[in-house]
Amino acid sequence: MHGGKPLRLYANPVKISLYLLGSAAFVVAGLWLLRHPTANTSALTIAAAWVAIVFFGIGTAIFLLMFIRDVVLRRAILRIDEQGWTYRATLVLRKQTASWQDIEHIGIYRQWMGESRFRRRARYMYWLIAHGTDLQKVARVIRDPFSARLYPALRGSLIAVPLNMLFFRVSPQKLNRMLARIRTEVAFELRLYGVQVDDTIRDL
Repeated sequence: MHGGKPLRLYANPVKISLYLLGSAAFVVAGLWLLRHPTANTSALTIAAAWVAIVFFGIGTAIFLLMFIRDVVLRRAILRIDEQGWTYRATLVLRKQTASWQDIEHIGIYRQWMGESRFRRRARYMYWLIAHGTDLQKVARVIRDPFSARLYPALRGSLIAVPLNMLFFRVSPQKLNRMLARIRTEVAFELRLYGVQVDDTIRDL
């Protein structure tokens, strides 16, 4: 390890705060509509208000949990040290771990999420994936066999970390800088265990 300190990757606090405020705003709007109905308020509008309250209420609870864990308590989403990798998902209490000797390859992959209506360009979800050397061990780690069949890159993955929450706006430049940081700060472990780092962003 570089300087003996673990490498920690954190969620972007501004992005989480905006998601939390946006979800809470829809809940408040729905409540206001129910408390202040007008003569022209239809049953469809009332139903939409309840849908907004329930749907964005769940979203508010989720983003509040993320805000407390990742912003207030400053919990790292991913920790890399001399022992290996530790990934803590927001909605999963159980952490995922991978030892260096079980990792063969590290790379960034992108998942197509449709086209943005405002900017007329494709939207992607980015993943940092650590592939394993033992396929039997990988098979025990994968929680979602359907996703593994749908996305071949997940078949050999020990850990798949979603990267979009780490940046306010994701760009190839930021992702490349993150990979460069990994190569620099855990260079000893990469050489010791022969772990390859892919510089190309590939599609899932």
